[in-house]
Amino acid sequence: MNLKLFSAFIFTLLMIGLVVADTPPPKILLVEDAHFCGGYSPTEKCTNAQIEPFYTKALEANGYEYDTYVVSGSSDNGPDLETLSKYDIVIWFTGEDHKNTLTSVDINNLQQYLDNGGAFFLTGQDIGYDIWDTAFYGEYLHAFYCADSSGEYDHTLVGTNNNPIGDGLFPTIDSTIKGGADNQYFPSVIFYRDGKDIYFRYNMLSSEFYYEYIDAALIICGNGKKYVLRQSVLPAAIKAKTATYKVVYFAFGFEGIDSDADRNEIMKRVIGYLSRPRVKGTRVLEVNGIQYNLTCDKSLDKCSRMLYPYLYYTCYNDQLFGNITDVEFYVYDQNNNLVKQGKPSLQYDANSNKWWGIGVIIINGLADGPYVVKLRCKDSDGFWSKFDEVNLTIDNT
Repeated sequence: MNLKLFSAFIFTLLMIGLVVADTPPPKILLVEDAHFCGGYSPTEKCTNAQIEPFYTKALEANGYEYDTYVVSGSSDNGPDLETLSKYDIVIWFTGEDHKNTLTSVDINNLQQYLDNGGAFFLTGQDIGYDIWDTAFYGEYLHAFYCADSSGEYDHTLVGTNNNPIGDGLFPTIDSTIKGGADNQYFPSVIFYRDGKDIYFRYNMLSSEFYYEYIDAALIICGNGKKYVLRQSVLPAAIKAKTATYKVVYFAFGFEGIDSDADRNEIMKRVIGYLSRPRVKGTRVLEVNGIQYNLTCDKSLDKCSRMLYPYLYYTCYNDQLFGNITDVEFYVYDQNNNLVKQGKPSLQYDANSNKWWGIGVIIINGLADGPYVVKLRCKDSDGFWSKFDEVNLTIDNT
């Protein structure tokens, strides 16, 4: 086991009369769990060290900080629950492995991590082949395993329209471009257990995976049921959410995507989908009254901000097509008593076609003294951000 640390940060900027605070970006753990090399190509990349850069470069291109955990042997367990629980998002790749992709210990730890509100991105071409019959595969990844390979020669993916991960994208995996890891020889066909949330499909047809029926196809999946699909829809990647957690599952290796630009964009969208909303740029003006305490003209705007501080805030959601649906704030005095609360209205931005939590809250009607304001927002998937906290002082002298 090898754990590398790249510490995430949060900063508070203090200036005269100005406080700026942001909720921190998501803490991300990258688990490297690839050991098998099939030897199918002289340019094949199959070890942890060879595959890692396809993930780290995509994360860094989007400004994300991360830690890495390297699983040393093919039968070794990955990070324990205590380690997983330190992270908002866990990314886990399995390369070409077709057994011990996730051990029983891994599965137990991941189930508890997700039950406690985690977010998980799992990617690998033979994960379904290995663990298709586990409860974790069906009930947590929300997947049915349908076929070992989508076909050896045509690995074009088609993104699903209006989907936060796949919309408008047409990436290829290990095509003649050979810009990826050149290790995608058995990208699996899967089906979505809940009947929704497919966002990449293979742009190909093969008699190994379907029976022609007019313009549809019958696929027999791991649960023994037959699903009627449009001919071109052979699912390659799915996402799922519950009231507690989110998962993204690629039935192929992310490292196999040929284009740097596609990998960067897809990683951005995956992290955006898995991330909770955030509060950014919260600031309070003229909270300490240093310049206006003794000679303040209460008719002046700056003086009123000292007496009735203005709280500026922005709630935002990194998910493509995601919206902010609710904002709430709470004000506590120095004894931690709740003295004020509210739900500001939302703003619609026509340029982005999104609803945002953005505006100004006037903190009025409070006695002199120090206070803490806590503010959070909720996204269209029903998940709340972490609280953003701002300290302020009311001075009426």
